[in-house]
Amino acid sequence: MKSSAKWFSTLFTLIALSLLTGCASSTVASTPPTIPANLTSPCQSLSFLQDKATMGDLLSHDVGVIEAYADCSARHKELGDLLRKRDAEASPSR
Repeated sequence: MKSSAKWFSTLFTLIALSLLTGCASSTVASTPPTIPANLTSPCQSLSFLQDKATMGDLLSHDVGVIEAYADCSARHKELGDLLRKRDAEASPSR
């Protein structure tokens, strides 16, 4: 009886120690990438056409709107890419 108690005690100790080894692993703390200020700035306000605009005014206005949209869209995409990269680095790999 004494030998089986010693065997169970040893087995219990080994199981407890093996469970504790999972707690000994550490993760490397990484600093999240800083978000550049230009990516968080609001998109520029669109201008309005004057009441008596010519076709040239309309064309010039449309080009300005397209350029403003392209700039805002590019910044939005870059911000999204940066946040997805940050989230991928923060999530544990499986």
